Amino acid sequence: MLPFSLAFLSIYKKRWRTYWLFFVLTLGFQESLASVGIGLGIFIFLKNKKDLKIALLTILISLIWGTAYIHYLGPAISEHSYNY
Repeated sequence: MLPFSLAFLSIYKKRWRTYWLFFVLTLGFQESLASVGIGLGIFIFLKNKKDLKIALLTILISLIWGTAYIHYLGPAISEHSYNY
């Protein structure tokens, strides 16, 4: 998936503005990609401990997006709830 790949490339080049753009685009594709965002946040932290703030924000946004979509946005759009 291109936005995820570009977000990953942005991490290596430390271009944080483009990282946030492609990270948000990645989350917009599917609600299950929130778990990928959590993994991305962990990767940022493990790659460079100085980027802790970016890593935590990535994890937090992924958790909020996944929870909000599964419990509120998804059921509102599809008019039925998820079974998990």
